Amino acid sequence: MYHRAHSPEWLSPESQGIKGVGVRFNVLGPLEVLSDGTDVPIRGLQQRALLGVLLLRANSVVGINEIVAALWGDDRPSTARKMVQNSVAGLRRTFQAVGEPADGKPALNTTVPGYVLRIEPEQLDLTEFHELVTLGRARLAAGDWTRASELLRRALGLWRGPVLADVSDAGLTWPELAALQGTRLAVHEDCIQAELAMGRDRELIGELESMLEAEPTRERLVAQLMVVLYNCGRQSEALDRYRRTRDLLADRFGLEPGRDLRRLQRAILSHDPALALRLTTAPGGAADFPPPAGPRPAAAAPQPPRPRPAPAPPARADDSRTDDSRAHDSGAGRAGTAAAPAAEHAFRASWERVERRAASVVMVRAQWTADGGALAPSASTTPSRS
Repeated sequence: MYHRAHSPEWLSPESQGIKGVGVRFNVLGPLEVLSDGTDVPIRGLQQRALLGVLLLRANSVVGINEIVAALWGDDRPSTARKMVQNSVAGLRRTFQAVGEPADGKPALNTTVPGYVLRIEPEQLDLTEFHELVTLGRARLAAGDWTRASELLRRALGLWRGPVLADVSDAGLTWPELAALQGTRLAVHEDCIQAELAMGRDRELIGELESMLEAEPTRERLVAQLMVVLYNCGRQSEALDRYRRTRDLLADRFGLEPGRDLRRLQRAILSHDPALALRLTTAPGGAADFPPPAGPRPAAAAPQPPRPRPAPAPPARADDSRTDDSRAHDSGAGRAGTAAAPAAEHAFRASWERVERRAASVVMVRAQWTADGGALAPSASTTPSRS
């Protein structure tokens, strides 16, 4: 598939609207061919399936044996190669009727050992989807939640249904179709991640629940919904979602929930303050829910002593604060008096407020790989634990 490395100028609403693009191919839904916005009919399942195979690998050579396998599998007729050649000829006649590329060469070339469909990136919705996702995930990694949401929502908006829905409905299934559906789901999760970071908890509950109806054991979605429900004061529903997921995993696969989902359940049960923070981990970040209570990691080096410092804050299950927030904490309680219980109580309350407000790295994160597996903690964002 053809991809450009940087933000392409052709990613514009006009390109999605087809006008000015010439011939446009859409595979994110039923196969669709448009010429300046007008539908171009592709006759017969065989031609549509052939065109779908070529579009999924646009600008790459697809061997004739691969095409035969995609169209007929093991039940191929003796005349399969001839039938492919006839379908290619039919597609070429269709393309010639609606115009050719500016360089005058046919869009569908014969190249040993098969064929290649040469098109520009703006002519294919799948290429546009990948470009938008690349840009959106880059903004997500940079912490630009609003722009990330805009780009990822725009990418998702290109989908009109399952990939090549009319072809797959006719009984043709290819690994690429399932892989693209998985990519779509992972992008949707990234989009929700950005919007949760923007504080749209209540707006996203229904969307998350709808997605989980189709993918009830998708643990990243489950984690996102559990945190959202908890932040909306619906703790019992968050725990019920965990129980339902645990039961489904056991019934279907004989598995327990992953380590990180179990951590999240314990954090909800203990009302861990970190759950009040947003899910702001960038794509590829670690899943790092608070672990069970244990020794607290060593604090940052203290500042030069001042008279009568306040005692250290109470031990916590996890500490993901930045150096800046630790420096803030070390100064926040110096006005207190160790011998005065009232002052110590005030300091402890102040500590909790500072810890919630100043942490720039979220302690509860629901980042998962596209296949639902947890990633290892990131050295740049997750403090070491003893």
